[in-house]
Amino acid sequence: MAARVLPGPTLASWRRLKHRWARPWSLEASGWLVAAAGALLFLDSAGTVDVGFTLRPSDVLLGAASVVGLPWVLRGWARLPRILQVSAAALIAVYLLATIFGPATTRPGLARTSHRELVYLAYLLLGITTIGLVVGIRAGGWPLRRIVWALVAGLFVEAAYAAYQWPAQHYGWPLHDINNAPNSDNFTTGHRFQGNGLFGWERVRGTFKEPLVLGSYLASVAALAVAGLARARPRSRRARIAGLIVAIVAVTLTSSSLTWGATTLVALLIATTWAVASGRPRPSTALGAVLAIAVLTAPLVFTHAEVASGITGRSAVGLQTTVLSRRDAWQEVGRQWAPQPVLGHGPGQSSVLMAYRPDVPGAPVVLGSAYGVWGSALLDAGIAGLAAWILLLGSLFALALRALLRGVRPLAWGAVSAAAIAVILGDTFGDRFDPKVWLLLGVMAATCERAGRQAGGGRQEPDRPAH
Repeated sequence: MAARVLPGPTLASWRRLKHRWARPWSLEASGWLVAAAGALLFLDSAGTVDVGFTLRPSDVLLGAASVVGLPWVLRGWARLPRILQVSAAALIAVYLLATIFGPATTRPGLARTSHRELVYLAYLLLGITTIGLVVGIRAGGWPLRRIVWALVAGLFVEAAYAAYQWPAQHYGWPLHDINNAPNSDNFTTGHRFQGNGLFGWERVRGTFKEPLVLGSYLASVAALAVAGLARARPRSRRARIAGLIVAIVAVTLTSSSLTWGATTLVALLIATTWAVASGRPRPSTALGAVLAIAVLTAPLVFTHAEVASGITGRSAVGLQTTVLSRRDAWQEVGRQWAPQPVLGHGPGQSSVLMAYRPDVPGAPVVLGSAYGVWGSALLDAGIAGLAAWILLLGSLFALALRALLRGVRPLAWGAVSAAAIAVILGDTFGDRFDPKVWLLLGVMAATCERAGRQAGGGRQEPDRPAH
């Protein structure tokens, strides 16, 4: 008797499964998992697990949220403009092609080099699904303010710890460094001297790899907290203002010139956009002129250490070392990119190609950094990868700009500011965006997508989950 052949899954069966999956429980569960991930974003180098790569609590929570809320991920991306859908698909496709055709290599004796392409692709997919999930659960009626509150709560916890860390490092108090992940040199763990900052005391890094990464987190999430003040109750407003003051103090203690520079540029850009959207020609002209001057002079300030030294309190020698290390790394990016210009060497290969030996007796060769997503994109996926990144980020911020010019609530202004700061600073360290960047991009897309629909066709009813 012939064996019975079972029919394969069909489009109709998948639609039925998706409909049954999109229940209130999946909406609530995925929403709270995203909120928990937002609250724990500050555990960047503390509370992590080494599984061949550094696994953060927020990585696990966002991954679980994407699995539980898969129907909402799909609904979220379905609501976004077609250009965004195409750009996200193009980015994934380019990195898949780079994985197949890139001459990925491993270096003997160098840890953390095997299967880097799988790790990189997993994090890229996690970021893409995070954007769709935040948009989807917002459209399903799950309050976005819960994610914002969770982000702000995490901000205040990290700011308080960073403020404590400044004197704790100086006087040797307990818990002055609780990080357990490898440091930015990929060689040491635990406390690592971060250079002198304000009043000659050591700069703070909180629970992050280095002060710049801490500054990026504090400045970007603080923009959301400022936007939330507009609708906060008096008692809540006072508590938030106190938390923001501590956050500003913590940013100051990082002595990060890049953090202050990026925050200033974004503030000028947002102010100029607000003046244009409000129909104020004189303020918009003046702010636009100041913004242009700031953009043109920013590279000069960055490359002249003595100027930034007077602003941040850091020594000119320390700042010059930072500038030279990035300049040398970017020159090396150009040299390594030339042999594979179109599709690069494969995802995750930028760290291998930039590997170096620390200037410490007996130190092994360790993974390096391209100091920016743009550099790692060129090495990992070539000019095609860089173009795909530009298309995705450009489409996201074009969506945001259209929404701001139509007139939106304060939360949207804060979300755009937060995402812009996170993206700019995220492109100056590391080889991939961390969960903070993707989550803030998701919040920005959710607020601006909703604002665009309401401005274009009246108030939109949420996509209710099936019962």
